[in-house]
Amino acid sequence: MGAAALKYAFESCQMYKVHGQVLAYNERSIHYHLALRFQSEGILRAQHFDGFKYHDIHCFGLLADEWQKFQA
Repeated sequence: MGAAALKYAFESCQMYKVHGQVLAYNERSIHYHLALRFQSEGILRAQHFDGFKYHDIHCFGLLADEWQKFQA
């Protein structure tokens, strides 16, 4: 589903970049972004408060030309 969404974003919508943010404890989502070839763009430290504690947020980005390289 992620690959289909990226195809739509880059081909149909002509987007230049897609970005995502993931809570640090969500390791499955972090690995999913990396599997889709997103690049790590940094960490927002203690950015999200869930009512009990603060959590880091991992930032990811994927550029259209980076995505295109893996579509062959």
